[in-house]
Amino acid sequence: MSEQYDVYLMGVVGQGVGFLASILLRAARHAGLSAQGLLLPLLSSGVEAHAVRLSSTKALGSASAADFVGALPTSADLVLALERGEALRAARGPLKEGGVLAWYDAVAPRPDTQHETTVRAAEVEEACGVKGARAIMVYLEKLPAPRMEGVALLATLAELGLPPGIRREHLAAALKELLPGDVLDLHLALLEP
Repeated sequence: MSEQYDVYLMGVVGQGVGFLASILLRAARHAGLSAQGLLLPLLSSGVEAHAVRLSSTKALGSASAADFVGALPTSADLVLALERGEALRAARGPLKEGGVLAWYDAVAPRPDTQHETTVRAAEVEEACGVKGARAIMVYLEKLPAPRMEGVALLATLAELGLPPGIRREHLAAALKELLPGDVLDLHLALLEP
């Protein structure tokens, strides 16, 4: 990992973007990385975004909105989107040239639009191609429980060594801090290869 590695997490409010950020921050700590997180200003009505900055070389100071927002248009090394519409928004916005965009291939209701507009996966892949970015689409035919898209994304990325330095066991340790009993077991099952 370079000195710092920025991850953006994007989705429609209520999809679990904050929970996903909590998992990633805790997993980074278990991996021995420095990490800081920030809830980003709303990009539009009903859209939630968080930023997580990871570092393997130095302790990070406290984060402020200015640390991230000034770089918001094209600064994320890795973007995780919980649905296709946000994936396209990320590919056209905060995804860095040569970065990685991983999204869960679903379409969430869009509170910021008057009518249903469906984004196709090919549009996301094309937008990534413009930036020379890697596109990773994730979809499970049946999730064990609602709102587990984020953990499905993290499990897929862990297989690929992303984010750098964070492995399955770090994600599992983070989940054990956050979830109880049966709910934990369902989430841990997604991390199994």
